[in-house]
Amino acid sequence: MKQIKETEKLTTIIVEDGDVLEIMSLKKSTEKVVIKCLNSVLHIDEILIEDIKKMQMEKEEMKKMDEYLKEHEND
Repeated sequence: MKQIKETEKLTTIIVEDGDVLEIMSLKKSTEKVVIKCLNSVLHIDEILIEDIKKMQMEKEEMKKMDEYLKEHEND
């Protein structure tokens, strides 16, 4: 990934295969845009920050549940 131009209101970035950009606004922190370069094609996803936080919480809870089940497997 190369940043080739930056002015006050414009940033130009060249991405290569496998690069991922995450773009968020300072004022509206409720969503972010994810741009992935796969096989020289740009894929754009819009993700709500709340959804990311929920997914992370669910992942942590699932890990705790797995640990609990492993501890009590022989009971």
